[in-house]
Amino acid sequence: MALHSCALRHSMGPCPRPRAVTGRAAVPLRLRPARAAPLQLGAAAEAPSRTAPDRSPKTPPPPPPGSIPLRCKGGESVHALPSVLGCASPVLRTQLSASPSEVQLEGDDAETWATALRLLDPKTHPQAAVLSWSNLEPVLRLADKYDSAVLRVLCVTYMTCNQADLSLNEQLPSPKNPLIAVTLLEQCCGQPELEPYTQTINKVLQKALETPEDTNSRRALLSKLKALLMSPLYMKLVSPSVQARVMATLVSVMEVVMAAPPTCRSCGRQHTGTTNGGQWQPLRPLQPRRRGAEASLLASASPVLRDSLALPLLASGELRLEQDDAATWGTALRLLDPRTHAEAAELSWANLEPVLRLADKYDSAVLRAMCATYVICSQADLSLNEPLPSPKNPLIAASLLERFCAQPELRPYTKRIGGVLARALAPPKDILAARALLAKLKGLLTSPSYVRLVSPSVQARVMAVLVSIMEGCLRLTAGVPAAGPGCPCRRCAK
Repeated sequence: MALHSCALRHSMGPCPRPRAVTGRAAVPLRLRPARAAPLQLGAAAEAPSRTAPDRSPKTPPPPPPGSIPLRCKGGESVHALPSVLGCASPVLRTQLSASPSEVQLEGDDAETWATALRLLDPKTHPQAAVLSWSNLEPVLRLADKYDSAVLRVLCVTYMTCNQADLSLNEQLPSPKNPLIAVTLLEQCCGQPELEPYTQTINKVLQKALETPEDTNSRRALLSKLKALLMSPLYMKLVSPSVQARVMATLVSVMEVVMAAPPTCRSCGRQHTGTTNGGQWQPLRPLQPRRRGAEASLLASASPVLRDSLALPLLASGELRLEQDDAATWGTALRLLDPRTHAEAAELSWANLEPVLRLADKYDSAVLRAMCATYVICSQADLSLNEPLPSPKNPLIAASLLERFCAQPELRPYTKRIGGVLARALAPPKDILAARALLAKLKGLLTSPSYVRLVSPSVQARVMAVLVSIMEGCLRLTAGVPAAGPGCPCRRCAK
């Protein structure tokens, strides 16, 4: 009987590669059970405990050799290498030129500096907090404070890599809102060399503020913008240029909504030929915010000039006012003494603002009252159709009186102009009035100088009427009820 080749090799040693035997019955394999590891005592028994989590309090790592402490707010300190600080910030490089033993940064936060140092030198500061949306703004402002181009680029790179998190649904204090993100870049990263980095975030805002094509998307965008505009932090946190972009989108969306006929909820048809649809119910205007000032009873035209004249003059009989305009002073002197200065120009809309600023500069109650009286007597010229730089626009007129005529004794004058502004910004009662008012406000709201020229309280009044129009647009996008007032659908009427 012939033997298998494996059997021959078995006599010489183990078979390195056993072959599968075909045509024979399978033989069960009996394996030796694995023995349990014997219990080890002593030092070997402590081995498993090394894998258990270490819950003991971690001690901070020792400062790197050659580092110096940065004394921050609250007495906290962060150690950093002078070479890293000098390369990252020219401001700190100047301070480190004297080789100080420590750097006093009492106005800065230690955690913010730790995150910044981790970005600059990650190997030396591995335990510091990583850059995130929660600490992006303080790190970015720290980079702007110390003129660190490296930190600026790293922060903008983080925003670019995480641009998917940007959304108008985020609250205004969060940099995840594109309005705040672009504002931060304008304030802290306005250098021309950083423009390639900031373009991506600006495109995100541009895409978020695009006018939608369908009704549901317009309604969603109006709801988002309404929540942002009604926030008390909006005008404080959002930059003027970003506000202008928001206003341009808002006006565009509302114009599209009001131009399209309302849709019936029942039959889905548009109510062509109707102007209202019975759903234009604007909100009540918000109460404007007022700012007060202490009363200063003036006995003469200008107490400032009176005190100046009491001092020794540079030239006898001459008072130098080189920063003021002679023509403006001529108009002011004609108001104070018309007989002596009859040849000077009269007060008009063209020189009203410089005369008001002159009255405020020298604290002249008489000039303030005369300018306010002129505005009241010429209130028929006030119109929202006037461009923003002109004081004939009620937004500018009210802003000027609020800034320069806030004294209690002048309140009767400013209240009259406040009434003119209230009538100009009255909430529209129907869609035709809303279209007319929005057409007037469109050029004003989209102007880059709107936020700079119009006072915050007047902006609040404009915002109130905008919210009123937005509420009407939201009702229009929701459709009118079946067989409602103005519904021409015969099917609905049945």
